[in-house]
Amino acid sequence: MAPHHALSAVDRLLRDLTSSDLPFGGKGFFLGGDWRQILPVVVNANRKTIIETCLKNSPLWSTFKKFSLVWNMRTETAEQDFTDWRLHLGNESFTNNCQLGEDVV
Repeated sequence: MAPHHALSAVDRLLRDLTSSDLPFGGKGFFLGGDWRQILPVVVNANRKTIIETCLKNSPLWSTFKKFSLVWNMRTETAEQDFTDWRLHLGNESFTNNCQLGEDVV
C-alpha cells in the first residue's frame, strides 16, 4: 500500500491539471484491497508511524465512498466452506476451539 502522502500528491496533481478545487480534480478514483492485510512500508519506522502513514489516516479518506463486496466471485460453490473458513480466520470470529485427542498429545 502506498503511504497517504502519495495519495495527497495525486490529489494535488489532478487538481492542478483540471483547475478544480474538488478532490482529485473531480475525477473518479478507485482503490481496492484488504485493509487488514496491507500496511505501507516505512523504513526504520515504529508501529505508530506506520499506522499514521496509512491511507485511512489521510484527510482525503473521508471523501471516498466505501463499498463492501458481498459475494466472492473468485470462488466456486464447492469452495465456499474454505472461503468462509478464511473469512472467519481473518476476522478472528471462530466460535469453537480445536481440541487435540489424547493420542496426539
